[in-house]
Amino acid sequence: MRFALLLLPALALAGCGGTAPGNAAGAENVVAAENVAAPAAETRGWDELFAKPASEAIAIFEKLSLRPGAYEVMGDMHMSHGAPISLADTAAGKKNTLAFTASGDASQLQGVSFDVVIEDQAQAEASRQRALESIGNVLRVAGLDGEAVVKAALTADAKPATGKVAGANYAVLRKDARTTINFTKQSN
Repeated sequence: MRFALLLLPALALAGCGGTAPGNAAGAENVVAAENVAAPAAETRGWDELFAKPASEAIAIFEKLSLRPGAYEVMGDMHMSHGAPISLADTAAGKKNTLAFTASGDASQLQGVSFDVVIEDQAQAEASRQRALESIGNVLRVAGLDGEAVVKAALTADAKPATGKVAGANYAVLRKDARTTINFTKQSN
């Protein structure tokens, strides 16, 4: 009886592995799942993002887990501030975070910013890497150029910089523990 009780779980586990011999359909499904193409980008670049209605553009960043807030009037523009995302477990009173901000007029975005704050130097390298991966993934999935800008901006010794990527101007600002990477609509 004890042997039977021990044998049943072993048999159940043995049945869980892989495709049964001769099951060609099962094998084809495994191969098909491995060959699934990456999802299509949300946009074809900054030009398209900045041409979308503000609500649609912000929805892309919401879908990509940047947690944008309401797009509302702040002074002479509209803004959406994302809730800060923790980049690492840090010492008490210190924070290593990534935050997203979008700005523009009532109808369309004119700029997108990624704000990285690294106060806990013990977790600085891991936090920079996580910020780079997070922002890089957002840009890739959204179909936006600028990953090289982000990589350069998040090095420990990066300096402020400005320039252009396809469809946007960029500015990297550094002050103390904060690095802000702005992408703005190019003027015609």
